[in-house]
Amino acid sequence: MIITQIFIFCDRTLATHRVVKWVKKMGIREFLSFVKGTLTGPWIRNDWAAQFLRQPSEFHIE
Repeated sequence: MIITQIFIFCDRTLATHRVVKWVKKMGIREFLSFVKGTLTGPWIRNDWAAQFLRQPSEFHIE
């Protein structure tokens, strides 16, 4: 389940300029590790994450 959430999160965020810069700087493996650590950490509540994932996604390809 957490891997699915990571891919959904990455799918939603890779189009943003800030995350693209992070991925270029860190590399995709390190970025995914960072995302996984963030999503599985104690500072994100499950109800907030569920609400975030229910939001419609928008893709901005430039």
